[in-house]
Amino acid sequence: MKVIAFGFEWDMPYSCEEWAETFGITYPILDDSDYSLVELFGLYYIPHNVIIDHEMTIRHSNYEFDETGIIQTIEELLAETNGGD
Repeated sequence: MKVIAFGFEWDMPYSCEEWAETFGITYPILDDSDYSLVELFGLYYIPHNVIIDHEMTIRHSNYEFDETGIIQTIEELLAETNGGD
């Protein structure tokens, strides 16, 4: 499983690198200054969480931080990957 993030407007009022450093983010954050990823997912809300499975199917998409939904989706995907074990 891979976790990545993307951000735009990197210099207004803070950069994504500064945000990542402040919150101890260790996964990569992509620069989406050209809005290509935003347009791909239709995301204009921060935060917006998307979980995509190995077949590139969106399994979770939420316009707020929904920790319960994120954990539930990850657990479901892991169960599928592990054959339900």
